[in-house]
Amino acid sequence: MDIKIRKLKKEDAIKTSNLIKKVQLVTLIKYYHKDIIDYFVEKNTPKNIIRESKENNMYVAEFKNKIVGILSFKDNEIKLLYIHPDFQRKGIGRKLFAKYMSLTKKFKKHIIYSSIPGEAAYLKYGYKKIKKIYKQKNNQRYYNIYMEIKWNT
Repeated sequence: MDIKIRKLKKEDAIKTSNLIKKVQLVTLIKYYHKDIIDYFVEKNTPKNIIRESKENNMYVAEFKNKIVGILSFKDNEIKLLYIHPDFQRKGIGRKLFAKYMSLTKKFKKHIIYSSIPGEAAYLKYGYKKIKKIYKQKNNQRYYNIYMEIKWNT
C-alpha cells in the first residue's frame, strides 16, 4: 500500500475533521457513551483543527489522494492518532508513529493519553500503561489511559 505521510495543510481541515468524526462514530462509540462522542466530535471541528495545527505538529497519511490517517503531537506527547476505519490494521498507524519517532528522538520519555481502543496499539509500540485518568463531560464519566515509553537516545 503506497501511503504518503506529509504535513497537514490548512485546506485539509475539513477532510481531517471528517476523518476524526468517522473514527469516533464508528470505533469509539463501542467504548464511550454517545454524549462523550458528541463532545469529542465538537472538539475536532475544522476550525479547531486549524488552530491546533498552529500549536502542534500535525501530519496526515494519504492513500490515492485521500486522507486516511492523522497524527498530532507536541514535544514528547502524542495528542491524537486516528486511522480511517476502512484503513485500520494496514500499517498506516505504524507509519505515522515512525514519523513521530523520527522527529522526537531528542526526548527520552514519550507520553500519550490513549483512548480505550488505542491502548493495544500503544502497547505494541512499547508504551507502558501507567494509570487511568478519569474525566467528566456532558454529565458522563469516562477515562483515558496515561501511557509512557522511555527511549535511550
